[in-house]
Amino acid sequence: MKRLLISFIIILYAINAYSQKLAISTDAIGYINLLTINGEIDMSLNKNWSVCASGKYNPFTYNKNKEANKQFQNRQACLAVGVKYWPWFIYSGWYYESKIQYKEYNKSYMFSHGSYEGNALGLGINIGYALLLSKHFNMEFGLGIWAGSNNYTKYACPRCGEVLDKGTKTFITPNEVLLSLVYTL
Repeated sequence: MKRLLISFIIILYAINAYSQKLAISTDAIGYINLLTINGEIDMSLNKNWSVCASGKYNPFTYNKNKEANKQFQNRQACLAVGVKYWPWFIYSGWYYESKIQYKEYNKSYMFSHGSYEGNALGLGINIGYALLLSKHFNMEFGLGIWAGSNNYTKYACPRCGEVLDKGTKTFITPNEVLLSLVYTL
């Protein structure tokens, strides 16, 4: 996974030698999701197309030393690479995104007793709008869905280790609700 990310970054730098446009962003809603750290780097290919790589990471567990069924988390490591089409002009107005995404996760919630862990691989599509705030700052709003294959294990509680279900299934789910602050170079 690390090699894939390093290879993609090298390709992005090579492309940047010709395009000289780069954007770095972070999604505010991701931080609301139990402090999920996230970021995206986006590089233009021409006036209508860009390539992007994004990541999300959440190592946090809450109520860890309390009663087992009160522990909750949305731990994850997620990588995505894709392309964006900008009908009007790069980094402004509407955009359409297609991407491939991989995610490893371990989650349990405050109001349920089960816990899930596994990994998922799939294709996502997003639609969004970039609002120009200044020469270097944008605000992006977006929505996306994700479909693919999920390899999972369901446990009775976050710490007990009792397996309730295990398997692989396909999924289609909302993937992102974006409210991103973007810095363009």
